[in-house]
Amino acid sequence: MKINNQYSSYRDAYQTQMNQEQTVKDKSVIKKEPVQIDLSTTSQQIRFSDEVVDIDQSQKIANIKKAISEGTYDVSAKQIANKMFDQLKG
Repeated sequence: MKINNQYSSYRDAYQTQMNQEQTVKDKSVIKKEPVQIDLSTTSQQIRFSDEVVDIDQSQKIANIKKAISEGTYDVSAKQIANKMFDQLKG
């Protein structure tokens, strides 16, 4: 059985398409420029206030861990219920 070169046109079309896709990928990489972002003063204040909250939370967590290890931590069901209710209210 003789195989003619009938599939070469498909192969050539595939290779052409792959070369075009690679060229597009190469161009998109080259054309990317850095983006400069300027934060407003409000967003900067929010950002810094979150850092302060994190510090307060870490101290609070450390105190709770200490109380648990000493066996003096008291869980108040009423406080938990109030917090859950506040969260549900929004």
